[in-house]
Amino acid sequence: MANTQKRAYVENVVSLLKDNPQFIVVGFGGTKHKKLEEFRAKLRELSADPSQKSGLMILKNSLFKVALEKYNAHAKMMKPEEISTLVDNTSGQSAVLFLSQDWVTSLKTFKSFSKEEEGMQFKVGLIDGVVYVQAGLSQLADLPSKEELVAKIIGSLYTPATKLVYGLKFNATQLVTVLKNAAEKAN
Repeated sequence: MANTQKRAYVENVVSLLKDNPQFIVVGFGGTKHKKLEEFRAKLRELSADPSQKSGLMILKNSLFKVALEKYNAHAKMMKPEEISTLVDNTSGQSAVLFLSQDWVTSLKTFKSFSKEEEGMQFKVGLIDGVVYVQAGLSQLADLPSKEELVAKIIGSLYTPATKLVYGLKFNATQLVTVLKNAAEKAN
C-alpha cells in the first residue's frame, strides 16, 4: 500500500473517531463477504440519521493504532494503557463498528448476528469513555434498551400505588358489604 493511501486511511479513521468516539472492534474470521454485507445493510436500516458517518470498516491493525494515537493526541480521551488494551485486542481479521448515540441497538444487532455467524465475535471497544473487552461487550449487549428500562421503572413505581389503592378499596368495599348485609337483616 502506498504511503499516501496509508495516510488517507489514517485520516479517514481519525475523522470517523471524531464523529463517533464510541466504537467496538469485532472479529470476523471465516465470515463470508455476503454475510458482512448483510450485516452492514442491517446497520444502515437501524441508523436513524443517514448523514451520520457510522458503520462497519475493515481494519488495518497497525494503521488503526496510528489513528487511535493521532486522535487521542487531540481529543485526550484515553490513557496510554487504554490505547494499548484496544490495540492488543485487534489482532487477526478485525473490523471496527462505529457506534451512534444509541449504541445499545448496534451491540444487540451485532450479538444476534454473531449467533448466526460463528466467526463473528466481540474483541474490544470504547463506549462512553470506558474500554471494554469481549466479556464486557457481551454483557452490555444483553442489557435492556433505554426505553425498556424506563418502562420497567415506571411499572415498578406504579405497582405499589396500585396495590395500595386496591388494599384501601378492598377494606372500604368489605365495610360497605357488611353494613348492607346488616341493613337487610334489620328490615
